Amino acid sequence: MYVTELIPVDKKQILVITDDDIRFRLYKGEVRRFNVTAGMNIEETVLNEIFTLLKKRCKERALYIVERADKTEKELRIKLESGDYPEEIVECTLEFLKCYDYINDYRYSCNYVRQKTVKYGMRKIKYELLSKGVSVETIDKVFAENETDSREVIRKILTGRRFDFSTNDRKQIDRQIRYLIGKGFSYEDISSVIKENQQDFM
Repeated sequence: MYVTELIPVDKKQILVITDDDIRFRLYKGEVRRFNVTAGMNIEETVLNEIFTLLKKRCKERALYIVERADKTEKELRIKLESGDYPEEIVECTLEFLKCYDYINDYRYSCNYVRQKTVKYGMRKIKYELLSKGVSVETIDKVFAENETDSREVIRKILTGRRFDFSTNDRKQIDRQIRYLIGKGFSYEDISSVIKENQQDFM
């Protein structure tokens, strides 16, 4: 493996780029210790030593991140990749964390759904979980196990917004509908709640 370039990241770290387009960061003292220079061929024994160091560092970084806040596998992957850890080291670290249940997309999704269903509809929650890398199968399973009365949530939101259910003002009604659709609720559920509560004033 040949080193093609050394790029300073900050005052302490150097980004090492190889001919295989493998990238990793080393502290300046480590660059000197391993005698890493542009154009050199890194011997296998030295490369193994470097990767052992990076594996330990990546694992420590990952544990620090998940101890501060729960993350999906995708979120943690992005965090680690932003630190220029080689792909194989990132994968190894993620497998370790999954093995010991430090990351668990199912658990994350269950907690996320419980927190968000008080003010968001399932459509928005599903979209957000998908963007976090959670599989459709996991999301569907979590939704099935955490059924929510969306119409009751809509009624509470409208009440909190001091919506006048007795109004026939189309502009005011449409404004509330647009707001709730933006929160991920279906048009059918929204109009159903409004119509049902309007009948109470007839």
